[in-house]
This record gives sequence, structure tokens and C-alpha cells, in this order.
Amino acid sequence: MKLIWFISLFVLSSCVFAEQAAQIDLGPGVNSYQKFLIYPHIEKGLSALDSGDKQRAIEEFQWARKRAPKSPATALYLANAYIQSDDYRGAVEVLEQQLHLTPKDQQLLIRLSNTLILEKDYIAASNSLKEELRLNKNNAIAQEKLNVVNQELVNEELERLKILQEEDPTQFLEDLKEKKVKFGNAFEERNWINLLLTDFVKQPELLLSYQPEFESNKIYQAEKVLQKLLMSGRQSEADAYIGHLPNAIRHDPIFLDHLSYQLLNENGEHQAIELLVEGFPYEGATEAEKIELVSRLLLLLGNHSDALASIPTKLSEPLPTPELRSLQVKLLSALKDCSGIRNVLADQSAFYTADDWTRLGYCYGDKVPGLGVLAFERAEELAPGPEKERTVAYQAFTAKNYLRALTAWNSIPMNLITPEDALSAATTAQTLGDIKELNKWLEVYDKQNGVKSGRYWWLQAQTKLKSDPKSALLDLIKAATLEPSVTYYSQIASLLLLEGKVSEAIVYLNKALVLNPYDSATQASLGYAYYQQKQYLRAENFLKASLKTRPDDEELVKQLAYTTQKLGKNKQAIQYSEEAIDSFNRYSPSERTPDIENQQFGMRRMHEDLERRWSFTADAMSGNQVTAAPNVGQPGSNYRSYSQAEAAYRLGNPAIDNGKTLSAYTRIFAGGGVNNSAAPIYAPMIAAGLRWKPLSDYVLNLAVEEQTPLDRGQYTQTSMMLRASASFLNSGKYSDDWHPVGPGWIAQNLYLDAAHYLSNSVTSLVSDYRVSYHRKIAEGQTVEPYVHVQWASLNQANGVDERVGIGARWNIWQGQSKYNAYPSKILIGLEYQYAFKTYLNDKSAVLLSLGGRW
Repeated sequence: MKLIWFISLFVLSSCVFAEQAAQIDLGPGVNSYQKFLIYPHIEKGLSALDSGDKQRAIEEFQWARKRAPKSPATALYLANAYIQSDDYRGAVEVLEQQLHLTPKDQQLLIRLSNTLILEKDYIAASNSLKEELRLNKNNAIAQEKLNVVNQELVNEELERLKILQEEDPTQFLEDLKEKKVKFGNAFEERNWINLLLTDFVKQPELLLSYQPEFESNKIYQAEKVLQKLLMSGRQSEADAYIGHLPNAIRHDPIFLDHLSYQLLNENGEHQAIELLVEGFPYEGATEAEKIELVSRLLLLLGNHSDALASIPTKLSEPLPTPELRSLQVKLLSALKDCSGIRNVLADQSAFYTADDWTRLGYCYGDKVPGLGVLAFERAEELAPGPEKERTVAYQAFTAKNYLRALTAWNSIPMNLITPEDALSAATTAQTLGDIKELNKWLEVYDKQNGVKSGRYWWLQAQTKLKSDPKSALLDLIKAATLEPSVTYYSQIASLLLLEGKVSEAIVYLNKALVLNPYDSATQASLGYAYYQQKQYLRAENFLKASLKTRPDDEELVKQLAYTTQKLGKNKQAIQYSEEAIDSFNRYSPSERTPDIENQQFGMRRMHEDLERRWSFTADAMSGNQVTAAPNVGQPGSNYRSYSQAEAAYRLGNPAIDNGKTLSAYTRIFAGGGVNNSAAPIYAPMIAAGLRWKPLSDYVLNLAVEEQTPLDRGQYTQTSMMLRASASFLNSGKYSDDWHPVGPGWIAQNLYLDAAHYLSNSVTSLVSDYRVSYHRKIAEGQTVEPYVHVQWASLNQANGVDERVGIGARWNIWQGQSKYNAYPSKILIGLEYQYAFKTYLNDKSAVLLSLGGRW
């Protein structure tokens, strides 16, 4: 009976041994490539055995044996096939051949002794069993079999075995349902599992209800159940079975290896992907096993891109060694997981390959372009070549490291430069501002017969912007005709503006705006262009639209201050001017240029003028002789001394409309009287009237006033005066207003005055041209030497007065604040005059003058 039991176990294990391909470590004599080759044939041999085609199984196992002739496992597969074909001699020969190579292999010895028993060669079987015991004195099973053989009970046991084999296996297994079997070792339990597998199709509950005691057999049982389900096409049952397996089994590296391979061959690729992803990072697996599993997952994902979308981010958890991480990066690259690649390669190990660095470079891309350059440069160091230099060039351009990009382009042999490369290199040179390099690369592009695209003509235009702007304009028009572009249209407009062709420039800017209605640069350019055309409302609309996307653009804010001021929108102009003034605070003292200083003062002056309603002025003079003075309160009168005080109030809302004003004023003035006193306190008069400044860009004042004597003397009378006065050549850099930059400035003024008295029809005409130099002596103070030429005439017999004056003034500006330029000014002057032609008694005079404005 004992021998029957041993041989029964042997026969059952022989029938299924070959099914253990995914579980057995093939051991020495088999490399990974051989393993890859023989697995399919082992599977085919197993399938042939299941279908009863034993000859086909022998052929498949022979093929595997030839590819791995030193493998004990291939010998066992082939021997088992011979045994099931009752060719015991063939099995013995294979096993003995292998034992010459691996004489201490326990499995081979066991299989050989059992085969010899089946062959009824009991002497040889006895010798084989003794060899087993020599190698393992504690092998109780071998000892027991040897005892049975030595007791010459072989014939009886074989007869009983024959009877057992002739019985119906189904009935045999049916009888085992209620029995609880306990095994002393994993080998015996595995044979029991194999026995239950024989009738799995009809009675799957026998195996499914059995709970293995040994951990290795839990995995073995799961593999065999899934193998049976998959081979019979029962995918849904297989999925359910996998879902109920404990994690200890599902995540076991060997189980994952075997099952994923089985799924791969049974159209279960998606299930294999799920298992391999779930088991990542394969804790407890050796490095070789991890490499195998990651490689298989990479292969599966390469064939099933539809599964990529559902892959979780856990695959970006860095694996422990550089080799594994390098393989992991290939996996993440298939998933297009740049975040994962950056995470995995973050340690920047020296063991990473050029391909790893290249993938890292692409993943930095636009996010961190500078690090992308470093990654591509590292790849180029490890594997130098034009392709690597090309990637460096493109990435360096993205990183705005144009010099590095140009260096990379120049490192590639010209015979390997493509037209697209040449055009990219030309673009790089243009961005760098290197016209010489730009011309060189355009010549390379021309020699390669590159397509004359819009970009090509645009680059050609850049070489001529300064030397030949008209030719550059023609090239830009070609570029825009081929490829309408905001950039091309905008540059065309810029050149047209330089030529003063504002209307044509606006046409092209509007074309650019059609291509991108929200392009803030185009909106700003249109705003500036319409401002030049004095279409201030349109200018305001475009400038405001641009400011929405560029709120920190101080130039836009300043332009809006000027534009709203032109439109008479003073509140808005004040607001924009304050924002513009605030923007100047961002500059450090070392960054403040003369232009910035002048702009800030100009904005403060505009702010001060927009807020002003009241103006107060006072001036006085006293001389040693009577003289004809310009801009006096009573034109046509000559004074030795004169004084005046005036208060003016701007009317209307707004008070100042684009430089135009209407003011009501009143003034009191006096002179030296009939005695020509040096004290200007005699014959005082009061005047009131309206003063209108009708022009925005020129200082021209029209006034009407009523003059009334205050002392009511014999020769005084009330009179109405009409007056027109103007000041020219006294704006910008030649103005008398404070200049914040430089040690001083030249100023000039042409003053014209015409007055007519209705009461006596007297008309007075005055023309005075003055030129001076303001020498700064302190902040807000200048000494101003000057010279002026004056012509005066009355429509009476008095004739004309022509004279020249030379003098100096001390000017003091006061009251400047954060937003307002100096609102007040005081001056003290001394002047000598000489008349070339005059109707007065004296030709020369010395005058002391005082004045102020608040």
C-alpha cells in the first residue's frame, strides 16, 4: 500500500509539473533571454498534455530542452512527458543525462527513482534511492520507498496502483469531499492541490474550498485556479477571483510575474496592467524581479495606450536604485507624466543615461526652461552628437539664453543643419541683436533653398531696420501678406509712424487687432497713434483697454493722464497723473534718469494746473527815469514806477478744458502819478473783467475789462479796454518754469500785446523778445541774467519806442508737494535799458522789479 501511495503522488505531480513554469526558478543554465524563449513552448506543451496530445507535448518540451540544455527544469518537463506517454526509458535517459550535469539535484533523483519503479527496474530504483539518502539522510520518503523496494513488495503495490488508476477519478474525488487532509510538508500539500486540479472543471468547489496551510501553496493554488479559468475563457470569473485574493498574494512578486505572464498570453493584458500597477513598487522583490515586472508593465502599456488615462500617480514613487529609476522613467515617459519624471530623477545620479537626461530636459520644458538646458547639456556630455546639440539650442532659446542657443547652433556641422534649423538659428541671432549672425544664418537658409515664408521675410526686414527702413518696410509687407501676424502688422505700423504716416499706421494696427482683439500692445499702439491724430476719445478707449491687461504699465498711465486732460476729463486726468507720479517711486536714486525727472515734474505741473481755480499775482517796478514797460496794467502808459495786484478765478466746469480757460479777474494798479514818483502808489485804479484763453496749445489771452479810477481826480475817467496778449517760444525746454535736471537752462519768450480803449480810441501795440539763462543756486532758486529787445507803439503822434534791456533776476519757486509742482514763484530783478528810438525824454533807465504768483 505504501508504494501505491508514493507512486500515486508521483504520477499526479508528473501530470502537472510542467504547469509550474511561472512558479519555478529555472536555476542555473538559463538566462532571461532563454527564459523568454522557452516559456511559450512550455505552455504549449502543457496545453498539449491537457488535450491528450502527448506527442506534441514531447516535441514542445524537446524544443525547450534544446534551447536550455543545462536546465534541470527542462529535463523534468521532458521526462514527465515521456512518463505520461509510458516511455519510461526515454524519461530515464533524460534524467540520467541531466544528473551528469547536476548530480546533486534532489528533484532529479526523486523523479529518476520513481520512474525506475514505474519501469519495474527495482535494482536501479534501489540505487537511485540510496543516492538520495546519501545526499539527504533525513529524507524520510526516500527511506520509506527504499524499505518497500527492499521488502520486495513492488509487484503487490504496482497491482494496487493499477486498480486505483482504473477507478473513476470523479468518484474518487467525490469521496474526498468530507475528508480533512493534513500534510507534513509543502511538497505533499502541493501534490494534493494537483490532485484536486484534475477535476476542476466539473468540481471547482473542491479546490476553491481548500485552504492551503503553507504560504507557497497559497500562491501556487491561486496561480493554478486562475490558469484554469483563463485557459477556459472564463474571464469574468478570473477577475472576480483576483479581486477576492488577499494583498499578500496579489502583491507577491513571483505571483505577479507568473500571473501577468499568463494573462499576457490569455488576452488578459488589461488585467495584467491593473495587477502590475497595483503591486507597484513591488516590495520584497529582488532587483532582478523588479526589473522584470517594470519591463513587462512598460511592454503592456506600449501595446495598450488606452489604459494610460487610468494609471494612478503612484508610479512616480522613486524606486531604490538608479537602474530601476532609469527603467521607471521610461514607464513615466509612456504615461507622459513629466511631474513624475522630475520627481524620480530629482537626485540627479551620475548613473543616469543620456536618454534619462533627455527625457528630464523635455519635462522641464517651459516650466523651468533653465533646468531643461542643464539636463540637455548633461545628455550631450554623455552622448555627444548633433541631435543633442539641437535640443540644447531649442531649449536654450526657450530659456531666453540666446547666446547659449547660438553657440549650440554653431556647434552643429553645417551639412547637418536643416532649413528649419537655419531659420531657428537666425531667429536666435535676431533676438540676441546680432545682425552679423542673423545675416549668416539667412544666407545658410537661402543656400538650402528654404521656403520664403513670412518668418523669413520678417527676419530679412530686421537686418535693414536701421540701414534701409524703406526696404525693411517692403519685406515686412511681404511677411504679413504671406502670414498675417500681429507682430508683422505692428512693426509695419511702427515704421510708418516714423515716416509720419499715422493714418496708414492705424490701418495696419487695426489689421493686427482683428487677428487678436485683446492684444494689449496693439491696443496701446492704436491709443498712441490716435493721440497723434488728436482723436483723443478713440485714443482713450484703446489706452484703457490696454491698461486692463497691463495695469502696471506706467507709460500707459501717463498717456491716459495726457489724453483725459486733452478731453477735459480733469478728475480722471488728476487720478491718472497721481498714479503716474506714484509709479516714479519705484526707481532708486541710481535708476532715476534725466528723462524720468523731467516726466515726473511735468506730471506734477499738469496736476497742479488741473487743480487750480484761483490765481493771485503781484508785481511792481521802480526806476530812475520814465520808461516804456511791457505787460503793464494800462498798456500805452509809461511809468517810472508801477505796481499791480490781481486775483483771477477760473470759471466753468471743468475749470480748465484742455488748456482753454475763461477767468473772471479783478486788479488794482497804480503808478508814479503826475510827478513820476519812484513810489508806485499814485493814481490808483481798479479793473475787473473776463479773460479768455481760447487755444489749447498756445498762450493767447483775450480780455475785456472796465477800468475805474479810485481817487476820482480831474483827469481820470472810467474806460473799457479790449486786450489781446500772447506768449510764444516760451514752452518746453525754453520755458521759465523750474527745470529739475541740470545746473541751469536757457529760456526765451516772445511777448505780444495789443490793447484798445473804447473811450478814447487809443490803441497800444507792444512786442518784446527776451532770452535768458537760469543758473541754479539752490533747489527752487535761480539767478537769471537776461537781455531783451522791445518795440512799442501808440496810434497817436507819440510814435514808437525801440529799446534794449539787460539785467538779472533772482527767482524763487516755493510750495512743491508730492503731486503738485511749485505753485508759487517770487522774483527780484534789476535792469538797465537803453532806447534807440523813443518819444520819451530819457533814453536810458535803471529799474528795480519785484513780482510773484500764488
